[in-house]
Amino acid sequence: SADDLAGLLRERGNLLEAEKLYKATLRSRESLFGVDHGESLRTVNGLALLFKAKGQFEEAELLYRRALRCTERTLGSFHPQVLTNMSNLGVLLQELGKLDEAGQLYDKVLDAREKVLGPDHADTLRAVSNAACLLQERGREADAEPLLRRVLKSREITLGEAHPDTLTSVNNLACVVKALGRADEAEALFRRAVAGRRATLGAEHRDTLAAASNLGCVLLAKGDAEAAAACYQEAMEGFVATLGDTHPDTVDCMYNRARALSAQEDYIGADPLFCKVVLWRERRYGEDSPKTLSSVIEFACVREKAGQLEQAELLWRYVHTRLVNSLGSTHPEALACTSNLAQILEMQGKTKEAEPLYQSVLEAQKSALGPWHLDTITTANSLATVLESRGKLEEAESLYRTVLEALEYTRGPDDPETLGSMYNLGALLQSAGRLDEAEAIFRRELAGCEVTHGTGHENTLGSVRNLAQLLQKRGKREEAELLFRRELAGWEALIEDPEARERAMEAAQRSEGNLRNLLREARGG
Repeated sequence: SADDLAGLLRERGNLLEAEKLYKATLRSRESLFGVDHGESLRTVNGLALLFKAKGQFEEAELLYRRALRCTERTLGSFHPQVLTNMSNLGVLLQELGKLDEAGQLYDKVLDAREKVLGPDHADTLRAVSNAACLLQERGREADAEPLLRRVLKSREITLGEAHPDTLTSVNNLACVVKALGRADEAEALFRRAVAGRRATLGAEHRDTLAAASNLGCVLLAKGDAEAAAACYQEAMEGFVATLGDTHPDTVDCMYNRARALSAQEDYIGADPLFCKVVLWRERRYGEDSPKTLSSVIEFACVREKAGQLEQAELLWRYVHTRLVNSLGSTHPEALACTSNLAQILEMQGKTKEAEPLYQSVLEAQKSALGPWHLDTITTANSLATVLESRGKLEEAESLYRTVLEALEYTRGPDDPETLGSMYNLGALLQSAGRLDEAEAIFRRELAGCEVTHGTGHENTLGSVRNLAQLLQKRGKREEAELLFRRELAGWEALIEDPEARERAMEAAQRSEGNLRNLLREARGG
């Protein structure tokens, strides 16, 4: 029939030809039989499925609702075709994020299927699977897992391990297992789904490509960005060939590949992909959509890591304006964005612009989180750094002391964050010429490093150098010499460590130079 031919064209990826045939068939059948006739509604369902495949979800929803409304009126609520239409609409509504309505439809379908067909019928299992996938989307993976295992076990028995429906169950279970943190088990399931679908459906079938993309997700989560990028590349090329480069599945895969490339520090490869994703999502979801803004944020991070700071600043401003307008300036997401914008300005030396941004974030965090919260402390430290760079030493000192007090209270006196704060305060005091106070702080920092890291650690050796240089400035050459020699011996010992060798050799050369300068100074030139 015409519907079968159109369906075959759709499965082969000839979506435009399939759409023409569906529309022509629908016009003919509506003219011959009327809009509510079963033959007309069969074509309506086929056209809805096509629109869904093309990513035209709103058009598909209208057609699915029409099919359900007409069949429910003529056949009754429990007719198999009505339940199928109800299920189709539920799946689409879930994709559109209308989870409550989708859940209501799934519950009706599952209840009716179990009563009429029994727990192991194929249609019942499909209803169970849909309900489980909805639970997963609502964050209830632990509730979804036993349902999906029930479906998989039944399908393996009744359909066989290689049946497409069985492989769908494998893929769905893998998604839940991944969300539950069992990455190795998820990887094995995804690999089974990919291999099975390639063998039964072909390498470029949409379900095969989706499984390959899912495998990429779990590989990326496990830290194997190179293998993940290869999976995404395979899936993306297949989606482009079968669905086009503007289909939602293609764009989502493009986004994931960009993330994988970014994880490999291949920012040149990731940049154009992120650009395409952002432009598509702007058109599809709007500039203020969370999905659009999340991709812009990742794009900004990529450009920042690539050293393209001006371009990154523009992207952060784009996000900042929209988050402040939609959520308010004190919303946590808006504050995080304000902080990131301030940071990118600071990195470019635009400290005059960064200062009021950090100040606004700090005041909001003090009010919402309290002065001892880590986010508040972090922002206070960033603001202090900017104030110091702008020559506002008294304000910077006050903030550095506040940060140090907070970290000593919340983290302890020997925590690495606390020790870093000590260094910041000591360095400011040194630059202000208050060398006696700076010396006391640097001695405290060195003692803390020895406790936390050990005497031969790189951080401890850096602290030894800082104190030695300060003592040299104060004319305490004998103690300074002892510290420089200690530092040099420490770096020479670290040269034996393959992981630290290169850094240790450079540091040892600097240490030798500092020691020579000190000895030359002691000899009077």
